Amino acid sequence: MKGIKFERVWNGVLGMTGDSKEAVGVMGEHRNIYYALGYNGHGINLAFLFGDVVATLYRGKVHPWFDHADESLPIWLPPEPAKSVGIKSTLMLYKKQDEAYLEKE
Repeated sequence: MKGIKFERVWNGVLGMTGDSKEAVGVMGEHRNIYYALGYNGHGINLAFLFGDVVATLYRGKVHPWFDHADESLPIWLPPEPAKSVGIKSTLMLYKKQDEAYLEKE
């Protein structure tokens, strides 16, 4: 890809849920709202899995993922304001990396 100039670059800015847990399921009065949220930086992997989970739910069956969905690894995040400082610093680093990459062209 040498010599190809990219107008925009994405390198990992991501959204996190408050509790770092994903959510997938079906809801609503008529059980017709299917959702998959909270990928927390694992979008590609979870998109494949959650697509399968939602398709299984749509067929009216229970997906085996729900047998283990609540078994999450303990993740420690520092309290505020340290968490915000760390996240903002990381995002600033990503921005600088993007700028440096785009300046090379």
